[in-house]
Amino acid sequence: FVYGTLKRNCHNHYLLQGAKGYSATALQIDLYAGPYYPFAVRGHGSAFGEVYEVNEAILAQLDDLEGHPHYYHRELTSVNLIGGQTVKAWVYLNNKAYHYPRIANGFWP
Repeated sequence: FVYGTLKRNCHNHYLLQGAKGYSATALQIDLYAGPYYPFAVRGHGSAFGEVYEVNEAILAQLDDLEGHPHYYHRELTSVNLIGGQTVKAWVYLNNKAYHYPRIANGFWP
C-alpha cells in the first residue's frame, strides 16, 4: 500500500511500473505531512492511496527506497479496495510522523 511519492503521477512511481495497482484505503493508519513526503503510523483514521501487486524484486527496491527496516518499517495492514474487498498489504510506517502536522482527511497531497 502506497500513500506518498510512490503513487501514480508522483516522482517515485517509476519503481512500480508494470505492477497492477488499485485505489485503496488503509484502515487504522494516520498520515502526517512531512516536509517533502508523508509519514504513516498506526492510528484511528484512514489513509487513502493505492495498493500494488509486486514481486520480491520490486519489494526489495521499495525496501531500499524506504530505508526498511531502519527509517521506515514495513507492516501488514488491512486495506479496502474500491468495490469493498478487504486484503492485507504491506505499508511503510515511521514514528517520526508525530513531529509533523496530521493530515486529517487521509489524503497526501
